[in-house]
Amino acid sequence: MKHTLLLALIAFGFSTASTLSAASPDDLVLEVLYENDEPIGYKILYGLNMVGELIIPAEYSFGDEGETLPIIEIDDLAFEDADQLTSVTIPGTVKTIGDDAFLNCTGLESVTLLEGVPYVNGGMFAYNSALSSISLPQSLNRIGEQAFNGCESLASITIPSGVTQIERNAFSAATALQNIYFEGPAPSIGSNVFLNTPETLTIYVREEHLASYEALNLGYSLATYVPGEGGGSGADNFYAVSGSYDAESNLFVIVSEGEDSTWNMGVQHTDDLTSGEWTTLSRFSYIEASNDAENTVTRTFSNVDATEIPTGYYRLNSDSRSE
Repeated sequence: MKHTLLLALIAFGFSTASTLSAASPDDLVLEVLYENDEPIGYKILYGLNMVGELIIPAEYSFGDEGETLPIIEIDDLAFEDADQLTSVTIPGTVKTIGDDAFLNCTGLESVTLLEGVPYVNGGMFAYNSALSSISLPQSLNRIGEQAFNGCESLASITIPSGVTQIERNAFSAATALQNIYFEGPAPSIGSNVFLNTPETLTIYVREEHLASYEALNLGYSLATYVPGEGGGSGADNFYAVSGSYDAESNLFVIVSEGEDSTWNMGVQHTDDLTSGEWTTLSRFSYIEASNDAENTVTRTFSNVDATEIPTGYYRLNSDSRSE
């Protein structure tokens, strides 16, 4: 038999937002979950006056003599409209997350899901207009529908290799989204996943999985990357020794110095190395890289818009993120 016991944490008082300097686990309203008459963990029903950074603990104890139990669930709409919450960390003990758990948290800027969290549920971070940083664990297997819908400040996100399903409208109206890094093979993609995202959005995939993404016909530029290789403080300051465009075959070839062929590159150009503004070429597809000589790499791109081919100098920017 499974039953529950509600614990409204009144022992700590109902603090007002004006007196709180940071969100606290003591301002969570919890419910004890039982299985076979044994307590198995807490469910977060909602948070009171969430302000600043909230680190949800993996375990919690109610009062001085309360039993320490893991936090294992978050209820539907638990943090809806918590507009003063700026950061949240969810522990891997949480295995069940309700719909729209952080809906319309307009001040939420940063989210970290720790290893063990199994999914991002439907509408979980929808309309979080300030959300610009999110870290997803390798345990993640699904991103629910409208999970990041309306996240207008999210420019980049890495999808872990275990994600096998991204449901409809997951990133719709993410109007700042420029880069998505997929670490595994192509997941199942629902309808309108990238509806109303920028045309300059580039989807980065590992070279061994490139074909599976090409088969999806996503309509966005595809490139390849291997995170964690190369790096260093000068990783984004390599210059190409040549660049050429073959109009007949619609291929763009650049030859650069000092690069590892496994690196993903974004091609930039300027007509003035001293003070000119860099412009990034877009809407082309990466084909291959080859080591023509020691410390030199040739990269070939196709589907190039000839109107974007510049004259002058080229720079290659590396993705030097760590694993």
